[in-house]
Amino acid sequence: MAKKTAKKKAKKTVKKSAVKPAVKSSVKKADYSELVKDMVIKAVIISAAALLIALLYTGIRVLIPAKKSAAEPVIETQAEAVKPAETKALPGKFRYLLKKSSSKEKIPKIHIEEAKALMDSGKAVFVDTRSASMYDDAHIKGAILIPAGSPPEKYKEYEQALKDKVIVTYCHGVGCHLADKVANSLFDMGYKKLAIFFGGWNEWTQAGYPVEKYEPPAEFKRLFEEAASVNEIPKITLAEAYFLYERQKANFVDAGRKDQYMERHIQSAITIPADGINEVLPRYSGFLIQKPTVIYCHGRGGNARNLAAKLYEGGNKKVLLFMDALPQWEKAGYPMFKNPALKGATK
Repeated sequence: MAKKTAKKKAKKTVKKSAVKPAVKSSVKKADYSELVKDMVIKAVIISAAALLIALLYTGIRVLIPAKKSAAEPVIETQAEAVKPAETKALPGKFRYLLKKSSSKEKIPKIHIEEAKALMDSGKAVFVDTRSASMYDDAHIKGAILIPAGSPPEKYKEYEQALKDKVIVTYCHGVGCHLADKVANSLFDMGYKKLAIFFGGWNEWTQAGYPVEKYEPPAEFKRLFEEAASVNEIPKITLAEAYFLYERQKANFVDAGRKDQYMERHIQSAITIPADGINEVLPRYSGFLIQKPTVIYCHGRGGNARNLAAKLYEGGNKKVLLFMDALPQWEKAGYPMFKNPALKGATK
């Protein structure tokens, strides 16, 4: 009995020992599989996160402007950002434009590439030599107006603007000689850094370069408004009248008698005489309505007021009265027609 009991115990021990390792082995295998699986999942998550971070970083880098090199100008303030390109160096091949011309014949004639380089350098001032009306419609950005044939006083207005600059004159384009005339006048006045933009307005606009439109100063804006009523037609000063005249922004109409007009009148003014108003006015009504109309007469203003009222009632609301016009105009030395063959014309 004792032997049998011992054998049974031995068998149980063997069985237990045989089973236990198998169980442990299967547990270890299961744990290892779970561990590997967990590691793989974590690796995938880490890789995906790394890829996402890399993509985000690359996208942000695209949006951030690259750091400027030391050679590039740094815009530090908004004020500096809107300034003309003063710091841009003029390319070496155009340096000859900074030299003084020794004669009128040697004033260089330049094309679009040189003109744009001069503008970008900030070393030049452009001078529009066309009419005031064309300049007002549009002109090269920053250009000043000195129409061909202007008196010396006109040039003096811009002494500070022209000083120490290369003066680039321009007009319509090839075949237009207004720019040459103004350049020659400037040379005679002592300005030697000159260039004639041969391609002119046409070449500049075809290239799509900056242009701007003229805006009248605030003190003259009222001259372009409609009168509130026939009884409120505004009277203008000599300064206002000359502003409109010089810039060709108004029609000037002499409302005196025919003989008064033939004796003397403001240069370029048309006549709608008091003694023929009903016959003459219809011829000009369509023309006059295109601009403000300045009306003056040779007496105390009765004829001018009468004509202004007729124009207003006919639909021309931008009517202006220039009272005591001729004495003021003549005294100021402004352009005037006088007929020396007629009595009293030289008075």
